[in-house]
Amino acid sequence: MATNAPLIFTPAYYRQLARLERSHPWFTGTRRVAAAVIPALLGRPTGGLRILDVGCGTGATIEWLQRFAGRRPVVGIDLAPAAVRLARHTNGRLALASADALPFRDERFDLIVCADVVQHLSDEQRRRAFAEFRRLLRPGGAVLIRANRATGAPASAVEGYESFDYRRVPADLQAAGLTPVVTGTIAVLSGLATRRRQGAGGGWSSQGLAIRPLQGWQRLIGLALAAGFAAEAAAFRLRGRLPASGASSLFAALKVVPFERA
Repeated sequence: MATNAPLIFTPAYYRQLARLERSHPWFTGTRRVAAAVIPALLGRPTGGLRILDVGCGTGATIEWLQRFAGRRPVVGIDLAPAAVRLARHTNGRLALASADALPFRDERFDLIVCADVVQHLSDEQRRRAFAEFRRLLRPGGAVLIRANRATGAPASAVEGYESFDYRRVPADLQAAGLTPVVTGTIAVLSGLATRRRQGAGGGWSSQGLAIRPLQGWQRLIGLALAAGFAAEAAAFRLRGRLPASGASSLFAALKVVPFERA
């Protein structure tokens, strides 16, 4: 476990997350790449979208997604009461709910965003969640999923993480009736650092929030990380592809409804 890292899903975890996710270059950078992917994914202007944030945490992503929703409130759900309490300052509509049992009517949303959730679900929960995503999406709607890229972590070794293999996600999306259209990674610089740690005997070493505020010389790392994310976003806009060696996986899928002739 990382020294002094608050245990995952505790109130202390969410308080630290609230302090970090609005300004830390990891969070701002991942959202920057997502901002490049979303318009390409939907293939149309993104104002006024009906959006659901699954695993909304303390609300920073809800605030960011508002640019795509226009005057419509973004809907956010989280399983943790501590997270939802901290997200109440947003203009979002919030609910306590699980990703695999979402309390909304069919075909309500144009876009579902799910960041750092699926690695905490069992295989069966993940399959149910993807089926729920398809049920809730309107025809032509899209889901954007960001997930941890580590594999093979046994649930017993790291509390709060299920045995997760990101490579199964596209097949699980397809089995749920969704069509994967983007499969890749982000945070290449962080991915290189992660592989170095794993090569030295690291890997699944923390069950808490290891990201900390950047101090002193660490701000230089933050600048490099931000520049890397900016380059990845620009590259996606230019080529429509994501790199294959980053620290975090990004998947996007569409709800494609076959055309039926009269």
